[in-house]
Amino acid sequence: MKRMQTLVKALRRPNKMIRRLVEKLQRYPFDRRMKRLTIEAFEQSGGEAHKQIQAAARLAFGLAAGELADITSAREFCHGVIKALRQRYEHGEKKTFGTCPLGFAKLVANCSSRSQMEAEVYLYGFCRPLPLFYAYAYCLRPGSTAVDVGGNLGLHALAMATAIGTEGQVVTYEPRTDLADRLRNNVLLNKLEARFQIRNVGVGRETGTVRFSPEAGNFNEGLGHRDAAGSSTMQVVTLDEDLANHTRMIGLMKIDVEGMELEVLAGAKRLLAKHQPCLVVEYREDKLPEWNLGTLQKLIPYAVDVFGIPRRLGPLVRVETGNRAPGCDDLLLTPRGMVDDVHAYMHGLR
Repeated sequence: MKRMQTLVKALRRPNKMIRRLVEKLQRYPFDRRMKRLTIEAFEQSGGEAHKQIQAAARLAFGLAAGELADITSAREFCHGVIKALRQRYEHGEKKTFGTCPLGFAKLVANCSSRSQMEAEVYLYGFCRPLPLFYAYAYCLRPGSTAVDVGGNLGLHALAMATAIGTEGQVVTYEPRTDLADRLRNNVLLNKLEARFQIRNVGVGRETGTVRFSPEAGNFNEGLGHRDAAGSSTMQVVTLDEDLANHTRMIGLMKIDVEGMELEVLAGAKRLLAKHQPCLVVEYREDKLPEWNLGTLQKLIPYAVDVFGIPRRLGPLVRVETGNRAPGCDDLLLTPRGMVDDVHAYMHGLR
């Protein structure tokens, strides 16, 4: 009783530090519940706890319909799950889940608790960036090429491979050798190796060697980045040089390289002018002051329409020059006039 009275008094004080402490104490039962649920879901696939997490994830990311308040609660629930996952990782949790479905085109991936993306796939029953997967299917045609810069575990590249057919190709670039190996294993698991070219190099404005921080011990394994004080070196190529002799039509280029997206585009001017592909670019304007939509568009040598790809499965968000795309982490840039229905991409159709 005395503790509760102390908390109530603290809430009335203007001190921000005290308010944050009180909020943390109020969240403790919720965090403890998330920890318990993730433990139970880890131990029993398809059990009650696992089903609760999957139901919340489906609502949070648009695979199930619901009221706004319910969707907001589901998102908060999923944030709690990720926090619990990260804590288990930091405490040395290592559990292998085996082969798990990505929730798209019957694709599967090897999953374990050592990776945030893999753990999410297991717990949710699908891969969270599904809206991007539908965008890839919308942009690509059988026989075309997809270029994936920042391949990571290969889950995005796998989605691309389903759209290009047996005559198409995915060229994916992943500088970390350990991730490139796991990417290759996922490709083999889905029997799609004939459609892939995997390049264990980085991509940038100029060819050469740079210092690199692989962030190999991070729960989010996609955070490796160029760093003058980095512990590793990375070979870098330009797309203009590396794909100079590529003959297939390049229908899509996806770039997710932790803030170096503009560098990649600067080294692909000839390729962009020749093929005029759709572009999917991680949206960094809120994180890097030099990264803005105007600067991005200047690097693209053809007229484009710009859309935000929502985190929750739903229609594309048209973005005008100078505006932002709320609720979006990635931009889709298509040749002018290609998109005539912002809903159609969810079906992979025009």
